[in-house]
Amino acid sequence: MRVVLALVLALALSGCTGMLLGAGNNSSAPASGSPGSKGGATSSPAQLASDNAISAAVRNRLIGDGTVGRYDLRVQTTNRRVSLYGTVDNYAARDQAVQLTRAVDGVTSVDNQIRVDTRRDTY
Repeated sequence: MRVVLALVLALALSGCTGMLLGAGNNSSAPASGSPGSKGGATSSPAQLASDNAISAAVRNRLIGDGTVGRYDLRVQTTNRRVSLYGTVDNYAARDQAVQLTRAVDGVTSVDNQIRVDTRRDTY
């Protein structure tokens, strides 16, 4: 009985772990209401885990980059397709974010939704 209860709790909480760690939401409706989400499709637990790992790897690359790391960019991965959201103050930063994302293992395509606002004060 304890094993079944532990399994049920683990499965119930597995969806919360990604949100708590900032891994993004790969379900049919994004938690933050991000544009471009595609509803209706369900993914296997293995695909969700893979998508969460890809999102985490992309975030780590973006945060660790000297050009892109200072921007608040959001990452969402669905079926190995990564969508990038946010605003930067120059085209070079937007292009760098896309290049970094494409270089992550497992990424099949990048949907670049990053906006460039040259009037933005990033300091």
